[in-house]
Amino acid sequence: MVEVYNLFEISKWLVSENSNILLPAMQRGFVWKPVQIERVWDSILSGYPIGAFMLSETENQTMWLFDGQQRSTSIALALYNPWEEERKSIGNAHQLPVVWIDLKPEKYSYGQKFVIRVVTQSHPWGYQLFNNNAILSVSDRVKALDYLISENEEDGKQKKKYIDLKPEERYPYDSYLPIPLSFALAPFEGNQDISYEDWKAIICKKVATHFPLGLNTKYIKAEDYREKLNNNDYKDIYNAIKNNAIKLMVPGIIVKKGVLSLDDKNNEGNDPTLFVRINSEGTRLEGEELIYSIYKSTCPEAKSLVESLSQNIISPAKTIVLASKLVYAKVNNGNYIKNIGVKQFQNFINNPDFKEQLLKNYIGSEDGRIKKLYDIAVEILQMNGEIPNVVVRQVIATKTEIFLLLLRYLDEYIDKDLSIDSSLKTAICSQIYRTAWFGDVSTYVNEKWNSVTSDDFWSQPVNDGRFIQYPLIDPELLMKFFEKKIEDKDNDYSLSAENDPEIWKYWECRIGASEINKEQFNSKISDSWWGFINSVQYNRLLILIAQSSYIRDEFPEFNELERLEDTNTPWDWDHIYPSEWVYGQRKIHELTRKWNNTIGNLRAMSLSDNRSESNKLSPSDRLKDVSTHKNYFIEEGDLEYWKTLTERFNKDDESMVINHAMAIARRLVNIYKCFYHLIYN
Repeated sequence: MVEVYNLFEISKWLVSENSNILLPAMQRGFVWKPVQIERVWDSILSGYPIGAFMLSETENQTMWLFDGQQRSTSIALALYNPWEEERKSIGNAHQLPVVWIDLKPEKYSYGQKFVIRVVTQSHPWGYQLFNNNAILSVSDRVKALDYLISENEEDGKQKKKYIDLKPEERYPYDSYLPIPLSFALAPFEGNQDISYEDWKAIICKKVATHFPLGLNTKYIKAEDYREKLNNNDYKDIYNAIKNNAIKLMVPGIIVKKGVLSLDDKNNEGNDPTLFVRINSEGTRLEGEELIYSIYKSTCPEAKSLVESLSQNIISPAKTIVLASKLVYAKVNNGNYIKNIGVKQFQNFINNPDFKEQLLKNYIGSEDGRIKKLYDIAVEILQMNGEIPNVVVRQVIATKTEIFLLLLRYLDEYIDKDLSIDSSLKTAICSQIYRTAWFGDVSTYVNEKWNSVTSDDFWSQPVNDGRFIQYPLIDPELLMKFFEKKIEDKDNDYSLSAENDPEIWKYWECRIGASEINKEQFNSKISDSWWGFINSVQYNRLLILIAQSSYIRDEFPEFNELERLEDTNTPWDWDHIYPSEWVYGQRKIHELTRKWNNTIGNLRAMSLSDNRSESNKLSPSDRLKDVSTHKNYFIEEGDLEYWKTLTERFNKDDESMVINHAMAIARRLVNIYKCFYHLIYN
């Protein structure tokens, strides 16, 4: 059977308490990117079909929405009007994106007929008009930030940070004449024959009510905004809404109860194998997400619990996988399973011992075992506040297997009711972070899984003739290595026994080469050294550790795990020596090109700070204030090099080439030194 639905009906499926369309327990959250929301609305306004939904009847007159959540949520978001209190019942209002439309764009992304703009919590100014998949330039974000904050600040209160802005306080900056798309759609609800004149009058009235002072965008001043709105013609958008969007009837393929429930005895729409079969378009479910869907179908009441304990640490899907691996070890004599497939998980969850351990002991309650393990693990990895939370989360999210190894250790340790003192915490962090950034995580976890429960595990040697973990050399020794290369203007950072005997011997001793073919061992040292150098020169997380106090003060609430995929961090990576002075320039020495984008020349910088400082200033001008260099993490002894960099230079300025590389190299080693001393206490 096929039913058809209009946009207003679809928009209420997921937000109305009275809706008879429900999501299966195994369905995932909203995962589309802003650009995907924009594209689906461009298709709707252009009169293109957006595909059918698939629904399944149940026993109680409701239907499960099996396929189409992403499209239906995109429709609901466009009709979401945060300026009207009664519409704020849709999810977590503060984090929701808002959909806008540019009424009079003079340019737009290739392939668009209409310019739909999505603004989010992390990007309240939206994305680029000409390339709607790219973030705004720093200068545009700084200008947008000035407008957004000044327009929404309250007298007598501390200025807001942009990630605190509410949905109704955000709008697209790179726009000509933007209005919320809901303003343009709402007049047609209940009156599909509304005239163009009445439609425009309603829009202008809404704008006058909600934006009485107008909006400042990249191309229009607030004082001109309402005048331009009143005096322009928008019949193309009116006709697109009336003839395409409002007349769009999306087919819903409704299957009789039981037909789609091959493995679903309770008719709850929870057959995960079925969901994989029909999930053929849009953003596909991957392994972890599908396992999470199976878990939710098995234990739907635990969905909010998993999300609450996961939200500030790791995704809910990864939580289920991590907990499953710990349970697998419990019921299989401590064995390690690197990957869990969908069919394996289905078999596991049908095992009474596995299911009881997973649902009752690890995840089944607010004080479940996985939460205790998370709390202890995160507290250890924070190293008494020395490691910013964003670094901890990044390591957990990207080096998940080594985080699992720590959980495995703690899983055994907490039953012994022993305390973890500061020296043990340091030893744990040393192994975790060194392996994550300077080692082979997969090999380390695979080989150490069974021995991790021993009391002296974290102090045991790691390499035993292999390169599981690169030895960390003393910062002063590293500086000598860089200085020699820079003075010779040498871009080859290879390590050799002849030229670098001190480092070479140190690595030989730390790896342990007694029973290894000498020629092969030497070759591995040379290869592994490049891995170490690249990690030192380009690992930006080391900057965040060096700037830990700055990160904590400026971004205390930052959480990079969002339901809607967004673009990275709320800070910019600022080049102390401007990147514009190097990239795209012909007469630049290769030594200058090499060093300019290493972490020694980068600083995490908030947009608030960026507003007061031009990114074209020379390092010398930036560092005139004696207090400034502390925020840049530059030690007193290194200022002499930076202060010689008063203007851009070319490859013929040999002294400047040397000073530039030396200034950056010294700062890079100081950043590395922070981590080195932290690890070795």
